[in-house]
Amino acid sequence: GGLLSSYHRTGGKEKGLLRLAVQLADNLMYAFNTTSKVATGYIVVPRDPELANTTQTEGKAVLAEVGTFIMEFGTLARDTGVRAYEASAMRFMQVARAMGAMDGTYCSELDIIRVKCNNQHRTFGGPS
Repeated sequence: GGLLSSYHRTGGKEKGLLRLAVQLADNLMYAFNTTSKVATGYIVVPRDPELANTTQTEGKAVLAEVGTFIMEFGTLARDTGVRAYEASAMRFMQVARAMGAMDGTYCSELDIIRVKCNNQHRTFGGPS
């Protein structure tokens, strides 16, 4: 997000910032390689890209992180023309619709392997 914000702040003149954002996003894309296709919030980025096959430290995602992915990967898709970034992040919306909501809210922590709430904690802000 910071790289993209900086890139936009320069009016798109500093292409190096966009290149760095693409590099980072490409390293993070394998986080979406989960059962539910929702990105895990905890990954180990290997030095060798060939080893990037969902080395996860935990099978959960925090709803606020998922929202951030949608905004940042959507912006990156628009800036680069690579729709795969936004498509990967937006898969969460299909999962969210299938899970349903409780009183218009969703759980704050999602088990991305079993595709269910890890807890009953609902919040308007980040989990505390």
